[in-house]
Order: sequence, then C-alpha cells, then structure tokens
Amino acid sequence: MFVQIRLAVIMVGCLVAAPYVLFNEVLRKIPQLDDLNQIRSTFRYEWDDGHLEVITRDGAGKYSYLSWFPAIDEVESLVRFDRPFTIWVDDHFNWVWQIEQGGEIIISHSDVRAAVANNRWYVRFLPPFLLLIGGFAAYRLYRIRSVA
Repeated sequence: MFVQIRLAVIMVGCLVAAPYVLFNEVLRKIPQLDDLNQIRSTFRYEWDDGHLEVITRDGAGKYSYLSWFPAIDEVESLVRFDRPFTIWVDDHFNWVWQIEQGGEIIISHSDVRAAVANNRWYVRFLPPFLLLIGGFAAYRLYRIRSVA
C-alpha cells in the first residue's frame, strides 16, 4: 500500500510540475527593453545571499541584480550610488535588466539578457524528464493495481 501511495504522489507531482515548468520557463519570454519599467531615483544597495539588492532611498522599491548577472562584482564600483541613476526592471521578478547613469549605459540589457538565456539550460530537458518519470510511475501503479 505504501508503494502505491508513493507512486501516486510521484506521478501527480511530476505530471503537475512538467506543465508548470513548461509554461513558466519556456513560454514566458525574456523581456525586451521596451517591456521593462524605467525607474530613475537615488538608490542604496545591500548584499543579500550573494546578489545585490538595489533599493530606492525611501525604501519603496526593492530590485534584484542576481549573482549570475554580468559584472556583479563590479557594480559597486561602476555605479555611483550617491547620485541618481536609472534602472530597467521587470514586473514579474523585479530583476534589474539595465543600469544607466549620466547618459552612459553601465550594465546593458543585452548582457543581462544573454546571462538569463544561458542560465536556462535545464529548461530543455526538465519538462520531458518530469513527464517520463510521471508516466513511469503511472505505469508501475497500473501494473501493481492490475496484478492485485
């Protein structure tokens, strides 16, 4: 009985997770620069778990520049945090996609976009793998129930 419950949980989990991953990672496109919100302000920053949190001075907005984004170690020295600058952020994750200060692009959208595209390596095999495991669990559950 425990084996059947375990197989049922694996089956349902995989068959629910596969479409979720497919929709969430494959069908959601990497945003273009025109799709992003432009925020001009004076910001402060904090390091949080290896990534940079860019926060408006009044604390109203908090945006993430992740550890695997380009030039993460250089952002502190490239951006003058005592002066206003512009960031482009998305609506979904609040990621910083571009940084501009004084009319100069410090971190470009194309560089961040390339990093995000390269970081999605698992998307190619994860949904088919989950469907395969879920299908195998369904088959084993069917075989156990038909024998019993």
